[in-house]
Amino acid sequence: MTSVTCHGKTGYTQGCRCDTCRAGQRDYCREYQRRRRATKDYRKHGTRTTYSYGCRCDACTRAHTEYCTKYHRERAASGNPVPRGMKDHNRRARMAGVEQEPFTREEVFEADGYRCHLCGKKTGPTKKVPHPKAPTIDHVVPLSKGGEHSMANCRTAHHGCNLAKGNRGGGEQLAIAL
Repeated sequence: MTSVTCHGKTGYTQGCRCDTCRAGQRDYCREYQRRRRATKDYRKHGTRTTYSYGCRCDACTRAHTEYCTKYHRERAASGNPVPRGMKDHNRRARMAGVEQEPFTREEVFEADGYRCHLCGKKTGPTKKVPHPKAPTIDHVVPLSKGGEHSMANCRTAHHGCNLAKGNRGGGEQLAIAL
């Protein structure tokens, strides 16, 4: 590390981590945030954006609610609504850049007869996660390993079995000891 002669915010940005430089950086960040909040462009009340920044006033909450309601109505009208509980799988599939097809959790559960494909026992259809016997969707070839998010690659599994399996795929799932 190079020798730093000045202390405060500048010393911190140059690599010094002494108490004086940390305090200078902290004070600079607090002042920057205070000035940013004070600008008119940052804090327009009554928008969904200010709600996402943490403002929970009535106007911002109302704007956020209106936006969400409009968004879900448009998705439903387009014929491609996002099924509840599948948003996370869809997001992960998009991030992994793998193929997706629209289906619901219930379709997977009913196709498998609510039976865990890892241990072979019935899941509790009325149970909810985090209960270990709750039904969850398991990707046979995990999304992180290039598996697609489709009915052919999804099976029913107990929540506990699915957690134990992790992102292992193929024959590795036989190594799970329950």
